[in-house]
Amino acid sequence: MVQTLLCGRGVSAHSIVAAHSSQSVRYVMDGPNADPPRTLKRDAPELREAYLKGKAWGPMAHDDGNAVAVVAWTNQICWAHFNLEFTGTKWALVEIGGGCD
Repeated sequence: MVQTLLCGRGVSAHSIVAAHSSQSVRYVMDGPNADPPRTLKRDAPELREAYLKGKAWGPMAHDDGNAVAVVAWTNQICWAHFNLEFTGTKWALVEIGGGCD
């Protein structure tokens, strides 16, 4: 799942993410012109645009038992993040977002 979000693209990546997303995914953007956080449905267009398509560098992950948070740079001033939680049967995408300095 982490590899798909960092490197995936196209229909196959969307199929994997859709199958491993919670019913609703929190969408959080940061920065001076960012919209307030909101909730996305599993088939929202923003999820199709969330894949970093191999353009991420310096990814960092934090493991908290049943949760994993990943942050990666997308260019010199912008980053993207996603959070996964273990639901007892599978890992599910629960939050995506990013921002720019």
